[in-house]
Amino acid sequence: MAGSFLEITANTPEISAALAQLAAVMNDLTPAFRDIGESLLNSTRERFRTSTAPDGSRWLPLKPATLAKHRRVGVGTRPLILYGRLFGTLNYRATKDSVRVGTPL
Repeated sequence: MAGSFLEITANTPEISAALAQLAAVMNDLTPAFRDIGESLLNSTRERFRTSTAPDGSRWLPLKPATLAKHRRVGVGTRPLILYGRLFGTLNYRATKDSVRVGTPL
């Protein structure tokens, strides 16, 4: 049989009520995906601020030509941040069955 399912038999009113709430939410996971999106967005912004990858490793340093351009423009020396456009367009979109985090750039 293809697919997955979960069957639970409740023997108390409290469990029945909790399962009814879970069943209602499972039809539309938008609230949960919004929370996940916010968390991912915040962690991505923090990675930009600290120049670290999701695994905790540091981003590669800027090449000399890029570093010179950053200095000419008068911005910091962090990778992926020159004018802040990429960082400024980070966003997420939550739906009832997914969340996407990214940028339109």
